[in-house]
Amino acid sequence: SMLIPLIAKRITRSLRGSGFARFTTLVWISSVAIGCIALIVSISVLNGYEELIQDTSTKYTSHIELRSIDQTGIVNSDRVTEQLSTLDHVQSVDKMLMREALARTRAGVDGVLLHGLSQDKLEQLTRTSAPGVYIGENIARRLDLSAGDTLVVYASDKATNSQTPILFAVEIDGLINTGMQSIDENIVAMPYEKLMGHLRVDDSPSVLSVTLD
Repeated sequence: SMLIPLIAKRITRSLRGSGFARFTTLVWISSVAIGCIALIVSISVLNGYEELIQDTSTKYTSHIELRSIDQTGIVNSDRVTEQLSTLDHVQSVDKMLMREALARTRAGVDGVLLHGLSQDKLEQLTRTSAPGVYIGENIARRLDLSAGDTLVVYASDKATNSQTPILFAVEIDGLINTGMQSIDENIVAMPYEKLMGHLRVDDSPSVLSVTLD
């Protein structure tokens, strides 16, 4: 720390008599300043982008997801939900029913991932409070779908292990555009109870979605 004032004083004295020294010092100081500005801006942008990704991903998924080991569904989900809700920092626990399926329209057939969501999660995903059936914008484009069109769904019958698929039709109420390709590419979302009825399954969610404070 004793050397710093000494070095600064020597540099100051040397600048008084040399125009070239003053010029090179000015260039050096300016270069360091510009470099620091660029670094600060880059770090700020990256931090903001990271926060945006975290906020977006937790909005459409959750902080913690509970699944059964054998992937058959969570039995006694009401009791498990009640126990989880008593834990510190747990803000909400939502049921989610998921099932891979095939969707058909006049434009063709494509794979989709059915999501049965609680009303709160459905509102977060669709940005509307109206319950209904919503499809990802990308899959809707591939199947040439828009609001008001009908989607025919073929899903496996896991309840009876039947080789005959479950067949049902739903009317599309709106499109989902989350900006996350993994969601917009294949999601068909609807209320939890509605999907449960279509798939003819009991109240055994695929996932318990835990949101923390």
